[in-house]
Amino acid sequence: MRGVNTVSVCARQPGRVRPASVIVAVALSFAVGSATGQVFVKDGQTRTISTWAAPGMLRNPVAICFDPRGAMYVAETDRAGNAVADTRNLEHLNAVEEDLRFRSVEDRRDQIRRWIERGAFPADYFTRTEDRVRIVRDTDGDGVADWSGVFAGGFNDELDGIGAGVLWHDGGLYFTCIPHLWRLTPGQDPDVAQGRESLSEGYGVRWCFYGHDLHGLTIGPDGWLYFSMGDRGFNVRTREGARIEGPDEGGVFRCRPDGSGLMLFHRGLRNPQELAFNEVGDLFTGDNNCDSGDRARVVYVMEGGDSGWRQDVQSLESRGPWNREAMWKRMVDVRGPARPAWSLPPIEHIGAGPSGMLLYPGTGESARHNGLLFMVDFYGSGSTVHAFRPVPDGAGYAVADHDEYYKGVTVTDIAWGNDGRLYMSDWGGGWSPNPNGSILVARNETVHGDPAEAAVITQVKQVLEKGYAGEPDGRLIEWLGHRDQRLRLGAQHELARRAVEDGQATRGEVQGGRIGLLRKIAGDDTLATVTRLHAIWCVGRIAWENPDIAASLADLLGDADEHVRTVVLRTIGDLRPTANGSLLASVESSLGDPSPRVRAAAAVAVGKLRVESARGRLLRMIDDAGDRDPFLRHACVYGLELLGHPEALVREAGRVGPAGRIGAVVALRRLGHPGVAGFLSDADAGVAIEAARAVYDLRLAEGMAVLAGMLAEEIPPGRAVEPWMRRAIEANVFLGDDESVERLAALAGRSDIDPAWRLLALRRVAGWNEPLGREGVWGNWAGYPARSEAAQSAAIELHIESVATSAAGTGELEDLAQRLRARFSVALTPEVMARHIADASRADEYRSTLIDRLFAVDPALAIEACRSLISAGVGGLPRARAEETLVRLDPDGVIDHLLAAAASGEMPDRQRAVQLLGTIDRPAARSSLADLADRVVAGLASPSIALEVYEAAMRLPPDSAARRRIEPVGRQGMRPPGYSTALMGAGGDAARGREVFLHHPGSECVRCHMVSGHGGTAGPDLTLVGSRLGIAALVESMVEPAATVAPGFGSISAMPRVSEVLSPGQVRDVVAYLATLRGKETGDPAVSPSAGAHGVGSGHPHKADSARSPGTAPHASSGGMWPRLLALTGIPLTVILAWRGVRRAG
Repeated sequence: MRGVNTVSVCARQPGRVRPASVIVAVALSFAVGSATGQVFVKDGQTRTISTWAAPGMLRNPVAICFDPRGAMYVAETDRAGNAVADTRNLEHLNAVEEDLRFRSVEDRRDQIRRWIERGAFPADYFTRTEDRVRIVRDTDGDGVADWSGVFAGGFNDELDGIGAGVLWHDGGLYFTCIPHLWRLTPGQDPDVAQGRESLSEGYGVRWCFYGHDLHGLTIGPDGWLYFSMGDRGFNVRTREGARIEGPDEGGVFRCRPDGSGLMLFHRGLRNPQELAFNEVGDLFTGDNNCDSGDRARVVYVMEGGDSGWRQDVQSLESRGPWNREAMWKRMVDVRGPARPAWSLPPIEHIGAGPSGMLLYPGTGESARHNGLLFMVDFYGSGSTVHAFRPVPDGAGYAVADHDEYYKGVTVTDIAWGNDGRLYMSDWGGGWSPNPNGSILVARNETVHGDPAEAAVITQVKQVLEKGYAGEPDGRLIEWLGHRDQRLRLGAQHELARRAVEDGQATRGEVQGGRIGLLRKIAGDDTLATVTRLHAIWCVGRIAWENPDIAASLADLLGDADEHVRTVVLRTIGDLRPTANGSLLASVESSLGDPSPRVRAAAAVAVGKLRVESARGRLLRMIDDAGDRDPFLRHACVYGLELLGHPEALVREAGRVGPAGRIGAVVALRRLGHPGVAGFLSDADAGVAIEAARAVYDLRLAEGMAVLAGMLAEEIPPGRAVEPWMRRAIEANVFLGDDESVERLAALAGRSDIDPAWRLLALRRVAGWNEPLGREGVWGNWAGYPARSEAAQSAAIELHIESVATSAAGTGELEDLAQRLRARFSVALTPEVMARHIADASRADEYRSTLIDRLFAVDPALAIEACRSLISAGVGGLPRARAEETLVRLDPDGVIDHLLAAAASGEMPDRQRAVQLLGTIDRPAARSSLADLADRVVAGLASPSIALEVYEAAMRLPPDSAARRRIEPVGRQGMRPPGYSTALMGAGGDAARGREVFLHHPGSECVRCHMVSGHGGTAGPDLTLVGSRLGIAALVESMVEPAATVAPGFGSISAMPRVSEVLSPGQVRDVVAYLATLRGKETGDPAVSPSAGAHGVGSGHPHKADSARSPGTAPHASSGGMWPRLLALTGIPLTVILAWRGVRRAG
């Protein structure tokens, strides 16, 4: 049913008083999403931001696009966070572990039904809300939308959602909504879809994180339909019967517009939200970080590429190889064997939540934007629209001219309108679905006000709206060189359609007609490069009907323009025309082209054309390039994979150097061939490490025993590093036989091996007799059963003495060795334990463990040993364990020591002494605690123990003296009890605070804040925060973020309420860490006060720089909007809140 804009209805009835609901709707449009009337000047040009479609006309917009009429299609989701679950919220259902086991979308359907049967969800939970496609139009041509309706709805199957991609092409709308790629076609009413066809299905195998969906629809200049899938995974059967599987990763797909020819174009991505081609036909995407200190990435999407991400690592604290092997970093930052050769690096790090993306088409903005990609960086507190230029770098790209085009509301997607304006969908604030979505539009007033530019904008709009069917060939040919890419693509598409319809393609006529004319244009070096490229792409599209037509382009392989040569090679490779000697020779000779881009295209083409003679040359190219150009290396590896015949590849690899052999290993890995195992013993460490990666990651049976067995020998030079050692150890776990556990136990006792690897090996031995769900490198679900306890016991008895002896002083390793010793009855006498406790040369962890063991077998001797430790002035972990033990065994005798410890000594010792004193239920202890409380209140005690005294006293009965005296100290303003500055201003542990900042699952500070170049960008950069704010201000910024607001970070909050996720002690530790973040003073302003609601960065310092952004929406920098709106409307706050509640409920 067609919708209406409530505000416009009232506007058409002069004299009528607007009802309160309409006034509230207008107020909300300003308060939560509008930037109407915003003006900013940058580069000497004036731009405006205005509202095109107000809240109420749409909701929860994820993606947008236009049709030729100028109608906007909006992918709307109500299922996000509702019917589409997120494993972060389903720990009570063991959802993460179940997710790891899924291999198809039907596994997820079965899980849903099990959940409902168990009563975990109502029967209609997964079907009662829908996603939809909305259509929004400006019917009166005044530049503002005034009508909206549902184009297609009812996407509410239990597996559906999130609907996240829309693209109008050739009379229909493509719509991505897990698990389907849909094509929707209108009927008689152009505003309502009548036809609905699934072109492919099987996307969204897992739940993992909602938002990691099916999206990114775009038509490439080659005529293929490209789209992206997040790491919810895929298991899709193509129309041709092939199976494409990747249940634990995201990627980029392509197919022909009718759904045929589906292929996985690039894999190993986390959440490639949108895609964009540059003017020479190369594809790019943005991929977001995994919240573990890594950074979001700009990815050059190469055919056959693998960016390395696997979703299983998301639930590992370490994030597995993603972090351990620096897979997310650029190649310029990490080289060598530590970094896998099988994955492609990003070309740059920009933003934190890449979302909408497009190429500036060529009209509507200034000339400096030509060739720039625009990319949205979405965050719940507000988005940034970045602009940057990909510049060739070898066979790949680097990034130049990075700038921020817009910063303000929560933009999810962008689209260039027919009218030369940039349209931005605003989510409405925050992360959750809400009724506040709108569409903003940015317009360059300087450009639009220039008569010459305005004429071009008008021409483009008219052509896009009218279409190409009535235009003569000559004009279409002329438009192949138009400055606006949309006209070039439209003309190209129409010329190809005509050539197919008139039968020229079927007849294979390449000398005359349209094909002949296009070939002539392609070969004319007086024309602009883009004109020639569109002519080549057009011939390629025509050749879909007759691939041999593509061979007629081969004479352009000698052209002077590298882009022409590149596109010709890609076209010939894709279409695979009937091979002849001349064509194959021309393609193979391109492997020696001076341009690395051309050589990369040729490497793929020889693979597709099965030019067997090129195998050795490809390996030599890799050998020459090394890891200097990973994109050229990938193209050669992909070419080798396409050539196949792995046995020939193994033979040929013996004729090249280490870099070439690494290329062979990666190609064999991609082929899944056991021949890769032969490289485990390669003389070059880099080759052997890459082979170990391949053997273990693919669980190649032929190589796992070899890899595992190598631990029984002397580790060859260069192998005792992360990628090799971890996989060799875990290969033994994979095998699970008696020999493997004995090898691991022996490894744990080898003093020539790093203690970290010995500890990992011993841990695997310790758990040998227990089931193991996940393997130890990637966190894949393995489901290992319990292994032989007899073999485990035998291995420990055989090696535990050598392990224990060689582990002396190693900390955790020694501790675990002694625990295994005790567990398997390789016992120590109490007297030996006491001597080891007193032995300062032994590891603290081991001595502490022995105190517990001695306590269990001889409490009297344990008391004596603990008193001796304390008398000797021993510190650290042994002292702490001794004090804890005496509190349990001799509480009266330890009180005086704890009082003395609380008064002097190292800060951690003083704090622990107070904590322990509070656990002793004796009058003397309570009296001592009351005295300490008095000293805290009077300011006579060290501030570093104030929190410990407070927390110890608050655990006592309400009428206790200590509690009554100190309880007021814990209250400050509106803060929760215990979070006052007086308690948290001193005594924090910066090291613990850093761990909370980086890794705490509730606070996830690093998701929003950056420190020294790592972290998110939704909140202010905290690299120098300790030099700008004092302790009191840091405490306030965490506990009361609304009290002060950093410039540019004051919109809707995405920051969790600290008191709900962090204890006072954790907050104190984080404050201590933030205070250490000091550097050279930059003159950045301090935070400024604000009366409004806080954003992610509220109360946090941030450099105010108006030049870096064209502007922040008014409501995004000040919270003072609500009082003014209420004054304007005269409506009580309760009415507005009630209205918002109704909207959310609906």
